[in-house]
Amino acid sequence: ARATSAVTAGVAYARSRGRRFWLTGVAAATVLTGGYWSIHFATKHRTRCPQVAAAGDSVATAGRAKSFTVLLDAVGSRSAGDDLDVYYDVCGLAPGTTYTAALRAHQNGSGLRRLLGRAPSPVTVSYDEEAGGPAVRRHRTLDFSDMPPGSYSVELVVTDAAGRVREKQTEFQVAR
Repeated sequence: ARATSAVTAGVAYARSRGRRFWLTGVAAATVLTGGYWSIHFATKHRTRCPQVAAAGDSVATAGRAKSFTVLLDAVGSRSAGDDLDVYYDVCGLAPGTTYTAALRAHQNGSGLRRLLGRAPSPVTVSYDEEAGGPAVRRHRTLDFSDMPPGSYSVELVVTDAAGRVREKQTEFQVAR
């Protein structure tokens, strides 16, 4: 009976508000959602690579390939059960250059804990990719839902077609 009266009261409230009220609410929600996603893509999906080569410059100079670098964004604290979003940049490779990006996320702790089998297995993924230009931004989502709370590290290893290796690492927390 209480649930029925609450639903009836809710419907009466919704009908008492005019069409203008609800259209304004929908418009405001749309603007807020669009604004959030605009800011998200403007900040998270824009490369952080320094100016690698001016327009028209080649990535190789005097027969010698310029070095490349990788940048790994800080992950920040996560809640247990959340997926792990990793953002990274590969800078300085010529367009069309192939490379392999390997990500490994593991719980920090003593070697004794790993020997006793109490540490969860690390999450490891690898991607064969191709540079679309001298500044490449990537976003990867790892299934991290089974990881318990604790301190973790994520490591990025990028190997280009010439066999050059670049590594970055960052630490983060998984909270309850």
